[in-house]
Amino acid sequence: MSEFCPRCTAPLEISREADRLCEVCGWFGDQQEALPAPSNTGEFNPVLAVAQTLELYRDVCRQELIAEQIYDAGDIIEAELQKIHVIRRQATAAAIDLFVTLRGRVRQQLKRINGFVPWPRDWTDYHYNATNEPCDCLLGPCSCGAWHQENEDWVRAILLKHNAEIIDGDQS
Repeated sequence: MSEFCPRCTAPLEISREADRLCEVCGWFGDQQEALPAPSNTGEFNPVLAVAQTLELYRDVCRQELIAEQIYDAGDIIEAELQKIHVIRRQATAAAIDLFVTLRGRVRQQLKRINGFVPWPRDWTDYHYNATNEPCDCLLGPCSCGAWHQENEDWVRAILLKHNAEIIDGDQS
């Protein structure tokens, strides 16, 4: 159902002609040269994985639309249309699995600069120490009056919750 470029493994547009063109790298070749599945080089590239997933999903949705139009014209039976709906649902589930897996693999890196790590802006589950105001830092002097350390239980717990790690500011 899907084909991939033998050079960059990007999904290819499927047409009725035997010729294929990769819009990502410019490869041009015959349908028989196209790969039925992306090649596995052993090295995971999250950007390519997301791009391929989105392109595949777009291709499946396009094929579902075409099948619905053909069904409306009376040229295929409902069972064939249902098969394509199942394929689209499977593609949706695979895309969600990929994004959930990527989210779990990628750790957020918080930079420590001069012993200070500010509270990330997108973290809304604030810690309250000694005042009614939330802490404004994970490490270092805080608005609550304390000097937070990396070995404190609540700091380790919040880093684990957000899948984050603290790195030195001069690292990239």
